[in-house]
Amino acid sequence: MSNRIRAQHYIPRFYLRNFSIKGKEDYLYCFDKSKSKKFMVNVKNIGCESYFYDTCEDGEQQIEKAFCTIESLFNVPFANLVSMEDLSGLTPEEKTLMAWFVVTQELRTKE
Repeated sequence: MSNRIRAQHYIPRFYLRNFSIKGKEDYLYCFDKSKSKKFMVNVKNIGCESYFYDTCEDGEQQIEKAFCTIESLFNVPFANLVSMEDLSGLTPEEKTLMAWFVVTQELRTKE
């Protein structure tokens, strides 16, 4: 099963990139509170865990694939919002997609 998605993000990478240091790779500064250490990490290696959404009943990784679909739909409205810096410039459809995204983000945590 080599085509299984291992690193499943609960914080989408496209969102993290907005806070990253731009370059060949996108890196963020992180702080480990328990160790009082700061470090840099690639956005593809943060906000994720191995097989985070996998369950015994979900052999086809439908949960991860559903979140990927929602992310791909939300990516354009999010980019528009970032560039315009104003919600009033979004279409009603884009606002609806943003609402769906916010709701799904609430579901994507360990809690």
